[in-house]
Parts: sequence; C-alpha cells; structure tokens
Amino acid sequence: MCDLLRINRSTINRWQAQGKFPAACSERPKLWRYDTLKKPWFQPPGWVFSPAWTVIFALLAVATWQVAQRGDAAARTALWLYGVQLVLNVAWSLFFFALQNPAWALADVIVLDAVVVTMVVVYGRIHRAAGWLLVPYAVWLGLATAINIWIVVHN
Repeated sequence: MCDLLRINRSTINRWQAQGKFPAACSERPKLWRYDTLKKPWFQPPGWVFSPAWTVIFALLAVATWQVAQRGDAAARTALWLYGVQLVLNVAWSLFFFALQNPAWALADVIVLDAVVVTMVVVYGRIHRAAGWLLVPYAVWLGLATAINIWIVVHN
C-alpha cells in the first residue's frame, strides 16, 4: 500500500516518530520508474499525451452528451458502457503506474479497446456524429495498446 501512495522517506520518518504511521510501510519502495523502461520507436513524445487526452475526453464528453439527450434504453446502455470505459481507463493508470505492472495494464487496455469499439457502434446507432466523435479515442487506444504490448515484451 505504501508504494501506491508514493510518500517520500522524510514524511514516513516524521510520521513514524509521531507514532502516526506503521513501521511496515517504512521499507524502501521499488526503484521501478516509467523513465527507465525501454520504449518503442513509435511512441509519441511525452508532450503529446496531455493534449491528445484533452481532445479525446472533450470529444467523449460531447458524444456522451449527445447520446444522453435521447434518454431511452439504448442511451442507458451507452451510458453504462461510458461508465465501464471510465473505470477501465482509471484502472489502466493504476495497474501501469501505481502497481508498476505493465502486464496487468495490458490485459486492462485490451478489454478497454473492446469496450470503446463497442461504444463507437452503440453511440453511432443512437447519434451518428456521436459514434464518429469516439473514433479518435479508439485509434489512440490502438496506439496505446501497441505501446503497452511492446513494453511488456521488451522489459
């Protein structure tokens, strides 16, 4: 649990001295860092990720709003899929970065790929433009999956 929190050593020492933190959490965290992993030649530079995700989530928000306006059973199914992809997306970050387990992250992103492709179809049946707005998300996830596969195989 302490690895997940990424609490620095001085904070742990201070908390232990105050009797506020269990001694079991004072062991040194693993030295795994994303920066030390071998990465594929086709991975975009780091600065691309924030703007890409910003655009993707903006498109996702617009598409989901368009679908939610319908309010019927199909829209409820689409919104359920939206929730599932959101949980899977957050889980990927936890698996990859917090738990430092690219293999678990890969399993997660493969399921996420399937959910997002399903969303493209379901959203598109409800509102054609909403389905098309999710295509960049599916394409970006394809790239993310390829990067994750490469990292698992080469590290």
